[in-house]
Amino acid sequence: MAPERRAAREARARRSLEFGAAWLIGGVLVAVITHGQFENAGAYVVTWGPMVYGVHRIVAGLRLLIGNRWLP
Repeated sequence: MAPERRAAREARARRSLEFGAAWLIGGVLVAVITHGQFENAGAYVVTWGPMVYGVHRIVAGLRLLIGNRWLP
């Protein structure tokens, strides 16, 4: 594989990791903040969507990064 293509794949993998971490952290923050605000009310928002999407992007980025290192 050409060095330019390998560098582009690695950059894409790192962006995917960063983007996934941002979604995961954002979802956790919304859940924690709303839990603190509505603790006495008995209901709060759990943002599963952003958390699951963040984990998906992190896993995809890791697969791309690891696969890029194994390619000749």
